[in-house]
Amino acid sequence: MENDYTAAKNAASYTDNDIKAVKHGGNRISGLDGLRTLAITGVTLFHMFPQTIRGGWLGVSLFFVLTGFLLAYTGEKGREKRSFPLLSYGWKRIKRIYPSLIIMILLTVGVYSFFAPDIIKAVRPEVLSVLLGFNNWWQIGQNADYFTRIASQSPFTHLWFLGIEIQYYLLWPLLYGLYIGISKLLNPKAGTAFFLLAGLGAMAVMPYDFSEGMDMTRLYYGTDTRVYALLLGAALGFCISHKSLETTCSPWKKKILSFLYGAALLVTGAGYLFLDGQLSMVY
Repeated sequence: MENDYTAAKNAASYTDNDIKAVKHGGNRISGLDGLRTLAITGVTLFHMFPQTIRGGWLGVSLFFVLTGFLLAYTGEKGREKRSFPLLSYGWKRIKRIYPSLIIMILLTVGVYSFFAPDIIKAVRPEVLSVLLGFNNWWQIGQNADYFTRIASQSPFTHLWFLGIEIQYYLLWPLLYGLYIGISKLLNPKAGTAFFLLAGLGAMAVMPYDFSEGMDMTRLYYGTDTRVYALLLGAALGFCISHKSLETTCSPWKKKILSFLYGAALLVTGAGYLFLDGQLSMVY
């Protein structure tokens, strides 16, 4: 379980610097740390107690929403001061992901080389897929059911999500350029609406591909079936980036939002406990 906790911790670190940038950029958004903690808790408990916390996998979806939100929000706030620096963007993503990822892989390989060398020989192709950012598709190709593999021998099963994040990072400059183009041609609201509609449209991919009795591996790991969370997060990030939350929300609106946040927290907690990822209704 240590590797699973490390994966959740590393996943959190990929959003940590963006959250700090939001805090110190003059437009602090309360609750981001709480959402990140909620996501970590769900993923960690799911791997530690899969029979009890059956819906902890929802924490991964929350991570995707946060990633989409933070990329859009920090991108827009940065663009107010300068143009979008493509090389700087790429270098920051590399520094954010690969040092901790490589250390984790080396430590894992080192430990398993002593105690379970046969396992390490078997997962060499998987390590390559992790480093190159296509582990989710590799696991689809191996027909590797996530809900079976969390109890299996591979120490890298949980890194499928990183493949989707890396693929989205590569696509983001194009997506962001599309948002800028629509915003200039029409207005920022139109750009935000485009991402919202794209996210809602992407949500239809999973139920469209679903059929009763099928193997859920393709639906669970697929970039096309997961990108909706990133796009919806981006739509929210673009929307909020053009508003000052402290000045636009009256006290009673803040109370309503706090109530809704609490209700969402309860619903998420219930989902963590009861929403089994192998249920047909999930897809």
